[in-house]
Amino acid sequence: SDLTGWAQVSIEQVLARNPGIIILSAHAGISPEQLCETELAKTDAVKNGRVYVISDDNIISRPGPRIVLGLEELAKFIHPEVFNYEPQPLRCSVTASG
Repeated sequence: SDLTGWAQVSIEQVLARNPGIIILSAHAGISPEQLCETELAKTDAVKNGRVYVISDDNIISRPGPRIVLGLEELAKFIHPEVFNYEPQPLRCSVTASG
């Protein structure tokens, strides 16, 4: 990847990459529902209902033993079939035109 560390990307950069999955923290600066009202609604992740929110920001942002819980949650979002997990992804009823 051409990005390293805690890189900030623009909506245009996200659209160009067209992610298949978007995982947000609860304090990401945009709510999952707001994705439906932006150009990001054009991404495969939003179109296919593969936008997820981490249950607790601390399990991915604070070093400690709970980081394992964060990794497990990420893995469940990415490969739910392996974990026999049925995530509750965001589903937009109406997406941005285009």
